[in-house]
Amino acid sequence: MFQPRAILLPIDLDTDGFEALSFAVAFAKQFDAALHFFFVNNPHAGYRHPSLSVEELKERIEAQPVAGSLADMRVQYSVTRGDLGDETHRYCRENEIDLLITSHERHSRLYTSLLDTRDEEIIESVDVPVLVMPKRLLELLES
Repeated sequence: MFQPRAILLPIDLDTDGFEALSFAVAFAKQFDAALHFFFVNNPHAGYRHPSLSVEELKERIEAQPVAGSLADMRVQYSVTRGDLGDETHRYCRENEIDLLITSHERHSRLYTSLLDTRDEEIIESVDVPVLVMPKRLLELLES
C-alpha cells in the first residue's frame, strides 16, 4: 500500500489558492506525513509577489480556518523564484516528496488550447504521483 511520507501542496497566492488546504491537511494526518507548502514567484506571472518571505507565506497559511490543525504536524514552508515547473520538480527531488496535491478548475477547450493552467504546468513537471482534486469537489467537502 502506498504510504506517503512527504506531501507537497503548491500554493497559488494570485487566486487565493488555498482550495486544497483542508483536504491536504487531513490527508497528511491520515498518513502521518510531513506537509510541505510551496510558493514559486514565477517570472511568467510577472513576479507578482517579489518580496514574499517564508514567514509571510506561513502567516497567510496560518490565517486560514484549518490552521489550528497544523500544530501537531510536521510542516515545511518554502518560497522560491523561477519557472513554476522547474522549481516544483527541483523541490520534489531535493525534499524527497512522495505525493503532490493540487486543485484543478475545469476551463473551456479554447482557454486550455491557448494557455496552460498552473496545475497542468505542475503536473507535467514532476515525477511523483499527483493527486488532482477538482475545485467543485473540494467545495463540496468544505460544506
